[in-house]
Amino acid sequence: MAKLKPAIVEGRPQRGKFLIFGAPRFFKAELTEMLDTIRSGWWGT
Repeated sequence: MAKLKPAIVEGRPQRGKFLIFGAPRFFKAELTEMLDTIRSGWWGT
């Protein structure tokens, strides 16, 4: 059996796309609250 190399070491990627873990799911209520916070000026660095 041939030894596989990681893609970072000249091997082939195993997937065509990134595997996303925990992609955010925002619904209308959450988006409204986020926009209200940003618009209030409270959001900052």
